[in-house]
Amino acid sequence: MKELNLGRILLEHRHKRGITQEDLASYLGVSKAAVSKWETGTAYPDILLLPRLASFFNISIDNLMGYDPQMSPEDIRTLYRKLSDEFSSLPFDSVIEHCQDIVRKYYSCFPLLFQIASLLVNHCMLAESSQKKEQILEQALALFIRIKTESSDVRLGNYALNMEAYCLLSLNRPEEVLNILSENSCLHLDSPASLLAEAWQMTGNPVKAKEILQTELYKNIIALFGIFPSYINLCLDEPENFDLRIHTPEEIAGAMCQAELSHEVIVIFSFLPLLTVPAFGAFWVFLITSVLSAMIDLSFAIMQRYNRPRIMKLCKRRKKN
Repeated sequence: MKELNLGRILLEHRHKRGITQEDLASYLGVSKAAVSKWETGTAYPDILLLPRLASFFNISIDNLMGYDPQMSPEDIRTLYRKLSDEFSSLPFDSVIEHCQDIVRKYYSCFPLLFQIASLLVNHCMLAESSQKKEQILEQALALFIRIKTESSDVRLGNYALNMEAYCLLSLNRPEEVLNILSENSCLHLDSPASLLAEAWQMTGNPVKAKEILQTELYKNIIALFGIFPSYINLCLDEPENFDLRIHTPEEIAGAMCQAELSHEVIVIFSFLPLLTVPAFGAFWVFLITSVLSAMIDLSFAIMQRYNRPRIMKLCKRRKKN
């Protein structure tokens, strides 16, 4: 946000319209001297005149005053790097005051508030006392709560929720973490399981913490074995490997053998999650998902096995000719 430049902007728009100070003063019902003082910055118009001034020049009151409450993503990144450097080179308290001043100027620029609050969290350990550190964490917490409740950006609100939980854990308030994450579980699905697990552990319930981490591990294992076959297929089942315009039938037959072997290997890998049953339980869930995954790749292997004899016959015909 730049400094207010009402006088300069008023002068520019008056010149664009080609009107004199007397004309503007007559429209507003003030003296020419008053308009002159506004343009030179020695005085400001009455607040009740601002809507009439903005309407006269067909601009918003914010534009009339040169007020921009938002900051571009590029400017935010530049400011973030600058503040990070200041934390390592300038006195800690002066940088904190600088951050607070920026927050006051851009209190509705939520992406910037998130970055400032993150900076406070990342550098609060530089505070000279534990009490000062807690004060800074409280400031960051208040900013994250404001972003979560007032920002229309769902993703940014979710990030703010997670950082709010992190601040609460740092302030040794795990009960509040459990409350906010459970209350927002339907709207914010990306809350890290580690935050919940740590909160349960801090409240004296390590069994619940272990259960949450086990569930998260299970989901990640299922996701891994869901992605792995697709990755192998992309690496091996490339259409150009089976293009007769590019490869000979012998080369295509070799590619088919390779593809069949890869699918057979994936079928075997599909049952590896069963090895985690002793740790997680849920045998039937693992078995069903493994069988379904194996059946999909087994069908590809069967297709390769079925088509390979035809390719071999084509190779023999070419040799005879």
